[in-house]
Amino acid sequence: MIKKVEQFNIKQHALNEPEWQVRVGIHTGELISGVVGRKKFAYYVWVDTVNISSRMESNSVPNRLNISKNTFSYVKKYFEFEERGEIQAENRGKLEMYFINSLLPEFTEDAIKINASISFYEA
Repeated sequence: MIKKVEQFNIKQHALNEPEWQVRVGIHTGELISGVVGRKKFAYYVWVDTVNISSRMESNSVPNRLNISKNTFSYVKKYFEFEERGEIQAENRGKLEMYFINSLLPEFTEDAIKINASISFYEA
């Protein structure tokens, strides 16, 4: 998603149009979800996982992918990271955060380490 926005911004820049920025945050954890409402239905997701994901996004920087310590524990063998340390998050206290920089070389098929190779999907 971030790469697509960056590609879009190349075109925007060439046209002297406003460029977009995105912040992405991911946390891994349990969820509770369900349909709420009697006349107008909505699908809703509850629990702390949603709140922590929101804190990962709000404490990211434009065009970067920020993840929680819990998510890091699941994906650390696939990506190159930038450890951010503990960062104060609103209503949460300090949370350990990491930026994902790229796929590890053994899981990529291109020089910029973005496109996953077959070995990534087989791992």
